[in-house]
Amino acid sequence: MNLEGIEVGDRVWGILCGYGTVIGMDKSDYPISVDFDNGNSGEFTLEGKEYSEEKEPSLFFEIPKMYKNKEYPKKPRWRANTGESYFFINVTGKFCEFLDDRESIDNELFDVGNYFKSEKIAKESELYKAFHKYNEENEGE
Repeated sequence: MNLEGIEVGDRVWGILCGYGTVIGMDKSDYPISVDFDNGNSGEFTLEGKEYSEEKEPSLFFEIPKMYKNKEYPKKPRWRANTGESYFFINVTGKFCEFLDDRESIDNELFDVGNYFKSEKIAKESELYKAFHKYNEENEGE
C-alpha cells in the first residue's frame, strides 16, 4: 500500500481515529498531516504508518474493504466502568490494556469499535482478523 498520490483535502481512514481529512503535505519523514473527524490529528509516512518502526500501516485512502458493510450488534456493546481496564489493538497489531477514565482516547477507541473486555476477545474480533488479513495481503507493497 502506498499513499504517494494523496493530496490535501483527500478523505482518509485511520484504525484508531476513523475518518479524517488530509490538511498538509510536506517533504518530511511524516509528510501526511491529518485532522480526524473526532478532533485528533496525526502525521503519517507515505506507507500510512504513524511511526516508522511500525510493521503495519494504520492510515488508508478509504475505509478498507475489511471494515465495510460491517454489521454492528443490535444490543449495546460492553463498556468498562470508569477506572476499569479494557483492551484495544494498537497500530502495530498488538494488544494494549488501558484504564477507562472516559478521556478522549477511551471514547474514541470505543466509538470506532477498537475496545474489548479482554485480550482473548480482542484476538477473536473481526477487527483483529481483518487487520492482519489486510496487511498480509498487502505485504511488500
